[in-house]
Amino acid sequence: MEALLPLSKELNFDGVAYQRIYSLAVTPYALVGFVGSVSDYFPIMGYHKKYYILITNVIGGACSICLVIMPKSMAGSNIIYVGMLYCGIHLHIATADLLCEGTYCKVIQAHPSVGAKLIGFVSMCKSLGHVMGRTVVGPISDYLGTRPLLYMGVPLVLQSLLPAACNFLGEVAGQDKGSNTFMKEKTDKGVFYVALLTSLFACAALVLTLQTWVGYPIIFTAFVVVVLGSAFWFLLSRRLALCTMFFFADRVLHLTISGAVNFYYIAPPDCVPDGPQFDYTYFCTYTAFVAAVGCWFGIYAFQKWCKGWSARAIFWLLNCVRILAALFDYVMTRRLNIAIGIPDKVMYMLGDAIVFHLLLTLSCMTSSLTIARSCPPKLESTVYAIVSSVSNLGSTCSKMLGVVAIELADIRMKQDMPGGCDFKALPNLILVSQCVLPMISIPLAYFMLPTEPLNAAMPPGHRRSRRSIAPTQDTAPFEEPEDDAHEGATGGALSETLAIHSTVENKVDVAVVAGDTGSRPRIVEV
Repeated sequence: MEALLPLSKELNFDGVAYQRIYSLAVTPYALVGFVGSVSDYFPIMGYHKKYYILITNVIGGACSICLVIMPKSMAGSNIIYVGMLYCGIHLHIATADLLCEGTYCKVIQAHPSVGAKLIGFVSMCKSLGHVMGRTVVGPISDYLGTRPLLYMGVPLVLQSLLPAACNFLGEVAGQDKGSNTFMKEKTDKGVFYVALLTSLFACAALVLTLQTWVGYPIIFTAFVVVVLGSAFWFLLSRRLALCTMFFFADRVLHLTISGAVNFYYIAPPDCVPDGPQFDYTYFCTYTAFVAAVGCWFGIYAFQKWCKGWSARAIFWLLNCVRILAALFDYVMTRRLNIAIGIPDKVMYMLGDAIVFHLLLTLSCMTSSLTIARSCPPKLESTVYAIVSSVSNLGSTCSKMLGVVAIELADIRMKQDMPGGCDFKALPNLILVSQCVLPMISIPLAYFMLPTEPLNAAMPPGHRRSRRSIAPTQDTAPFEEPEDDAHEGATGGALSETLAIHSTVENKVDVAVVAGDTGSRPRIVEV
């Protein structure tokens, strides 16, 4: 995705076209609700994840190859070509990401105390991959163009074929045999219908992204708020409905105008004579290392201080700091930093590069852990899919509305456009989209997010089923099996169970060890 900005410039697209392509590319993240529902309810050859990852991997690989062989004249003639190929690539990425999230969600539900550590580890891995990608994008784009990046993308997209084919997720065929009986459960039906509805809206958003009338995004977003809000309220549990609606609203209220802001930062001297004029090596690569530091500090801060906070308190803090961080962009576009002697590169590093990614990391970790604690048992992939779909649908709406805002502000980003380049309205647009509108999220968090600490015991109704074991005075110690202690929380039927318990100073500790016939045992509950 980092190559999309230099590719758009190379194809002579402006910031509005770049933002439309970006919206098309990330549409699959709003479609994963349907993918998650289908994978939960309709396994392929007994597997809920393996073959769905393989199928989308083949689609993504084909799109990556087409992106390489497509003539430049064809790619630059219409945004739909590049946008749809990127869309196919991200269909695979979104599906693999979602189904892996469903796997570690089961671990978090069975063992809440490891939730923050597991989420932190996943965030660290994603951050490292992000840094590695951006490290090569900048220099190669500056000196060789984007063609080598497209070639490099093919093996990177196909790299997950072997792990998926070898079942690295550790699925057992036919383990959740009861998952396709969801029509018998009201909660399950609600989850499925909301996932389907969200995916339909995502498809509509994909079509509307290509439309140019400014009224479509406004009408569409209002319609989505009314319909999805009603569906959440009537079809989901109240806790899950409120959390999901908040994540959607939070994304929409942070209006995305990255097309204008990014093009301002990399605009050449003939477009913005006194602008920052960043090259890709700085804008994509050097800032990636600083952003990684921000991400890692965010992971550390979450582990050190925030995991005992409530989601409500964390989002209060995040939104307040994010509003203040947006002022860095305002100061730079007003050139106030130059007036007080702060270079553009230093100012950008302190603002977008560090603070934004720190806040983004804290936001993602908090939302992931909050949803993991709200999932109905045996529907982890679907619920993660719904929340991911709704959040990314909110991002899509934000990008669509951002395009409208850029056009209404009459921001022009190419010298060959009528009137030439014009970024005069950008500072005021930043204030409205990044400071004023996000303030609405602060009171919404009070009414819509849970109040208990993120590392507290699972709330009633969201725990995985626990075997009732009568305590005894057996003092025999037990040894933890060599297998991963988290594998037992898969939600499948257990054919053999064994309770091992001990009493120490009148406190009874119980470990439920389970396993299918002929398999090695694993701890389910402690």
